Amino acid sequence: MSSVFFEKFLYYLIMATPAAQHEGKHLIVKKSLNAQVYEALKQDILKQNIKFGEKLSNRKLQEKYGVSSSPVRDALNRLYQEGLLESITQGGVSVLSFDYQRALDINEVISLLNREAVALSIARAGLPGAVVLRLEQIVQMQSAHISDEEYYVYDIQFHQVFIDFCGNAEIVKIYAQHSSLWLLLVRLYHADRDSSRRGTLAEHRQIVESYRIGNIPKTQELLSRHFQAAAVHLENTLRKA
Repeated sequence: MSSVFFEKFLYYLIMATPAAQHEGKHLIVKKSLNAQVYEALKQDILKQNIKFGEKLSNRKLQEKYGVSSSPVRDALNRLYQEGLLESITQGGVSVLSFDYQRALDINEVISLLNREAVALSIARAGLPGAVVLRLEQIVQMQSAHISDEEYYVYDIQFHQVFIDFCGNAEIVKIYAQHSSLWLLLVRLYHADRDSSRRGTLAEHRQIVESYRIGNIPKTQELLSRHFQAAAVHLENTLRKA
């Protein structure tokens, strides 16, 4: 067993304890002003308080968040790198123009990465028990937060587990590059729809059970169907917008 995966295993076990979860709720995390503006602007885009294609100026964002130009400029650069902004200039930026084809492309990338990561996580990690443990924890938290904002976090974390344990740095890098756009898709898919969340939760449980018994082809098939269903719903959502 490699030291890297052993450390991950210990980390997940520690974070699984009630004490760790309880303490985490009371941690005071001090963020820099740059980080706070970045997070605030990112959330405004993800929650569609700022719409697709909307033009943003540095000056208006300074007024909105009550800060100077530097934190705004830093936030814009970071979000541009993540793909949430486009056409960046000295005067400002435009929020990405999001259509069905782009959503489909991102969905396919995440699907491909997840299916490959499933096989690699068994072949390289050597810790299927640790993967299953983490997946079960996330599914439990998804169920507990079925109707609130935290659901999105756990939906993303479910698929992140396979990436974390795949042992391929390039897959991890590509996934990270698409993570913000993937979170945007998840929010679009599940917005105000408890039925879709419950359906996804049921699919996640099937994936966990298939992975638990080591049936990798079946797990990959379930993941493929999972992402195909998302593509159909995203088409309906985005073409109505």
